[in-house]
Formats: sequence, C-alpha cells, structure tokens
Amino acid sequence: MSVQNRANVSNLAFVLFGNIFTKFAVIFKQISGRSTDLVKYTLMGIQRVVSAITPVADEGNTGDGTCTLATVVGLDTLGNKILPTIGTWTFELTAALVGKLTDPSGIDIVTGIALNDGSTTVVKYAGLQFTITDGSTAFVSGDKFTLPVVADGDYVPYDPENVLGAAVPAGIYVGDDIAAADIAAGDVTDVAVYVGGNCTIDSDQLVLENGALTDIVPGTNQSVEDVLANLGIFIENTVAGSGFENS
Repeated sequence: MSVQNRANVSNLAFVLFGNIFTKFAVIFKQISGRSTDLVKYTLMGIQRVVSAITPVADEGNTGDGTCTLATVVGLDTLGNKILPTIGTWTFELTAALVGKLTDPSGIDIVTGIALNDGSTTVVKYAGLQFTITDGSTAFVSGDKFTLPVVADGDYVPYDPENVLGAAVPAGIYVGDDIAAADIAAGDVTDVAVYVGGNCTIDSDQLVLENGALTDIVPGTNQSVEDVLANLGIFIENTVAGSGFENS
C-alpha cells in the first residue's frame, strides 16, 4: 500500500515554496518496448483501466459463437474521449443476430446491435471494442458474454492521447532516473510521486514526455496546468535557475 506524507520542501530547487504531498511505494506500469529513460520530475497519469479484457461466455449459451478479446479504445461513436465504467459489462443477444450492451450498473447502453450472419461483427460502444463471431449453432435470445473491466491504478507518463487514463495528470515523479530497460522489463515498484499539497513548482524543470501544459484534459474544460492547480501544485515560470518571478 502506498504511503502519503506532507513536508515543507522550500529548500528544494524544483519546489519554489510551500508544502507538498508525496505518495511513496507506488507502482510505475511496465511499458514494453520503451527505449528512453524515465527522468526525474516527469508529469505522470494513472492507468485507470486495463487495456485488454477477456470476455467470458455464459455457460447456458445455446449458440456456439464467440466473443473475442475486448480492448478499451476510449472513444465513443462521435470520437469523444471516454473511459468505460469499471465493473462487469454484458453483451446479450435479444435475437439470433441482434444484441445489446449493458453497463455494470445494469443500464442498457445500446440496443439493437445487428450482427453479421455467418461471420464476424466488431462492436464498438462506450469505450469498449470487441468482436462477436457467429458459430455453426445460431445464437438465441438470452445468450450472453460478460466483459470485466477492472481498475489498474499504476502510474504512467502523462500522455494526452492515452485513452486509458494517462491523459489526466495525477502527479510528478520525484525519484532518480529509471532506465528504459527496467520499465520495458516489468512494473517498477517502490517509487515516489508528488500528488498535491499547496506548493509552487519550477516549470523549467517539469518534464512532459508528451503534450503541453495547455492541453485540455478529457472530460473537463481545464488545461493540464489547471488540473495540477486543483491538486495544489501551481506552475511558476522562472527567469533563472536560482529564483522565480511573480506575475
């Protein structure tokens, strides 16, 4: 379990003044194939859901068709960035070639999804994407598949295009640089992240691997800088390494 504390760190160059909350013993998620080190003061997000979901066929299904690997695509049919609700989703047949998608609270997100007879159908709604394949024995009303969407909670570098949660700033990494090979090999444990407080930081030292402070965070009308301010981390543009400028 991660531990959080507060300390006055006004003597550190990165934190110009104020108090900061630090969360210890957090996990940085493995990024296979990563080729660059993760450096100190990198802006981080949190992986809020897993990217791959294994659908499970109901034992009472009559049809022998399949539902294969589901992914979180994070886009609705209008192209808006969203994340699926955490919990167990259900795709249920309401007829041999028609189905509906129900969220974890039991609300039918979409009904009347037409399936292709004798072939595959890609279903993409509410941030989920999965494939239904018609089998030799036809589906009947009531056949269903469950799709468990689970939380992850590991930290990853902020990325405005990452639809799994990293588009929402959640903290700033404050440890030593982490070798790319270590992140590619597996999760990195026991690291520390600034997660809030009431402090002003030096923007010249803040590292964004992707995007900019002016990016609009999905689901809000606020910029990255605004979201950090909501956490109690305020950005200060400096004119010299030894001081900061009020404006």
